[in-house]
Amino acid sequence: TQALADGIMDAGVAMVLETVLRQEQFRFADWLDFQRGKIERGIDAIAALAERSCTVDHGSIAAACMLDWTEFRQLIDWRSRQPALVGWLEAFNDLVPAFRNSAPQ
Repeated sequence: TQALADGIMDAGVAMVLETVLRQEQFRFADWLDFQRGKIERGIDAIAALAERSCTVDHGSIAAACMLDWTEFRQLIDWRSRQPALVGWLEAFNDLVPAFRNSAPQ
C-alpha cells in the first residue's frame, strides 16, 4: 500500500509541476491525462485494499496522506470516484487524531 500511495503521489507531483512550471500554452494535455489516469487507477486499487480493514501502519499512513494531498491539490475528485474511501479516511482519522489535526487550514 505504501508503494502504491507513493506512486500516486509521484504522478500527482508531476501534474502539479507541469501546471506550475509551464505556461498554459506549453502544457502537454495528453501527458497530464496520462498522469491523472495513474492517479485514478491507483486510487481504485487503494480502495480495493482499504475494504479489508483500517489499521495504522506505513501503508495506511501513506494512503491517508496521499488522499488528503490529492484533495488539497484538487487533482481528482476521489470522494465521488471511491466513496468507500471517505469512510476509510474517517476511520483512520478516528484511530489517529493527530493526523486530522495536522491537516492544512
